[in-house]
Amino acid sequence: MFESYPDVVTVRELCAMLKIGRNTAYGLVQSGLIPAVLVGRQYRIRKIDVARYFSVASSTEKCYNEGDQYRATPGLSSERRNI
Repeated sequence: MFESYPDVVTVRELCAMLKIGRNTAYGLVQSGLIPAVLVGRQYRIRKIDVARYFSVASSTEKCYNEGDQYRATPGLSSERRNI
């Protein structure tokens, strides 16, 4: 899926990977939904963590779109909560 990207990406590359804006990317990183390491003044994000977030977000979107009575808890693929 993200084969053309290096194993460790920057926020700028994260934006390109997910086609999101800079503020959204920083929000995902700072909230911990996408784990990152601060190296100097720049975040470094493992590509595997981006792929993991993408798969969880995709399954969450599926729950929302199907009108399921349960919605996946953001950031957790196996845990669900009744809303």
